[in-house]
Amino acid sequence: MPASFHSRLKAFGPAGVSALVTAVLILALSAAPRSSVRHQASVGPGAQPVVIEKGDFRFACDERGVSALANPNDPFKATLMPGAGPRAPRAPVLGLTVSCRTDRTGGWTEIASRGAEWKVSPEAGTATYASGGPGGPVRVVETFRTDGRVFDWTIDLESTGAAPVEIGDLAISIPTVGPYGEDPAQIFERGFLRHQFVSGAGSFVYFVRASGAPPYLLVTVRPGTKLEYWTGGGRSGGQLFVHSGKSGPAETRGTWRQPHTSLVLEAAGNPGSRASYGFRCQWAESYDELRSLLYDAGLFDVRVVPGMTVPEDLSARFSLHTKAKIEKILAEFPAQTTVRYLGETVPGHRVYEATFRRLGENLLTVVHDGGRRTCLEFFVTE
Repeated sequence: MPASFHSRLKAFGPAGVSALVTAVLILALSAAPRSSVRHQASVGPGAQPVVIEKGDFRFACDERGVSALANPNDPFKATLMPGAGPRAPRAPVLGLTVSCRTDRTGGWTEIASRGAEWKVSPEAGTATYASGGPGGPVRVVETFRTDGRVFDWTIDLESTGAAPVEIGDLAISIPTVGPYGEDPAQIFERGFLRHQFVSGAGSFVYFVRASGAPPYLLVTVRPGTKLEYWTGGGRSGGQLFVHSGKSGPAETRGTWRQPHTSLVLEAAGNPGSRASYGFRCQWAESYDELRSLLYDAGLFDVRVVPGMTVPEDLSARFSLHTKAKIEKILAEFPAQTTVRYLGETVPGHRVYEATFRRLGENLLTVVHDGGRRTCLEFFVTE
């Protein structure tokens, strides 16, 4: 894994937006509307998916999940997610990985994604899938919903047995069309790159085409959801982990700065037997709007000078533009770090100065909103 914050966020800053180099954004088949329809998973490979289109969102649904996520108003008619092709006879879908065990010393079991029955309502803009089944330790229900302005992905987990169950991995994936081929339009107008800030409760991901032209798709965590780990998958793939207690420790290359956590669901019917996570997708027409969406979501629009890589003889100043209630900022090496609050010179923008006296990686943890944590990872050089 990459060893530093700088390398993990090296994709930040498309051409023409130099401010992002030194600032982190802590940034149809659709027929007439119809009522909810329940489908069985026996639909074959040749079956046509159900397409939902509302406002700025269009996506397709079949028994495997949601595919072909796009903005129907995209000026270049681009589709964020890949379609079917020679290598994949069916379009890839938004992915969910859940691994669990009932014996803390035993092996992990991966819950088969999506179940035998799914429900879709084009009129309401919703699709619902269930994973896990009778006899399994966990039931997982995914709900995809759009009102035309946002696209929400909610993941509800519930234990079903008489014993507690540990969730080791809970990860999502968003297959994306990357810039490829020899056609300039495909490379620059219809190919997307993923940029990400995977750092706890303030995490977000956004997708931008190679040309840097909007709209951009922003994916934010919902309250109570965080991201702690990610795996590579090329320029536009890989998994994003809410919990990584199974996969994270298995990676021995490099270092990872955040804890790998797991979740324990208590026995069915008891307090703590359920958990819910969520992600929200929105389109932004500019980087300023993208920053505003982060603020509106209660996350962090962070601007840093001179940058997240800091010479040891310079201090770093950073602004946290946020609605969050900041409780404190913790230094990884408190004896060798000084953090000063400089005030709120512009409403909603809280300015801090950090001085590091330890070379290498230095983690600052923003504690906010009742104990939620968002990490800022600096690297100090000679």
